[in-house]
Amino acid sequence: MKGVILAGAATGLYVVVLTVILRTLTLKRRAIVMIRLYVAGAVLLVLAFVVTPPDLGFLPQPLVAAQGWADLCVGVLVYSACVLGGVLQVYNLAERGFSLRILIDIYESDEQQLTISEIACRYGAGRGIRWMYSKRIEDACTQGLVRLDGDSVHLLKPGKRLAGACRWLREVYGLA
Repeated sequence: MKGVILAGAATGLYVVVLTVILRTLTLKRRAIVMIRLYVAGAVLLVLAFVVTPPDLGFLPQPLVAAQGWADLCVGVLVYSACVLGGVLQVYNLAERGFSLRILIDIYESDEQQLTISEIACRYGAGRGIRWMYSKRIEDACTQGLVRLDGDSVHLLKPGKRLAGACRWLREVYGLA
């Protein structure tokens, strides 16, 4: 139980620190910052596990694991699931969810209805669909996945590997 409690605390700390970072800093590569923060949180979780007593000073004996290493593994697993499978997925949905952004744009319109053309123009708080594509292509350039040459976008080796892996996953999961 100690591992689960510390995992909850580490997840809460992750959410607070990530929120402060995202609200105060302008970051080009947010995903890398989020993963580094996840790793730092995992390290802090392990350190907290090592320096605190097995009962955390308040757990009843039946909730104290006989095998400390197993309790630590469960804690790291729970922390990983909460951050990677929870917090980051919610962030991804809110930040990069194409359909969700369309819903938000419609919601923010005066009459809460838009035509297809209006959606294309107003997408992303008025920046438009063209802006969204430009932003995604710029991100891919920054990450070394593609190279922009005038109006042409050329796939680079890392981009080919990533595209191949993603295509394979889509085939495995039967996604269109």
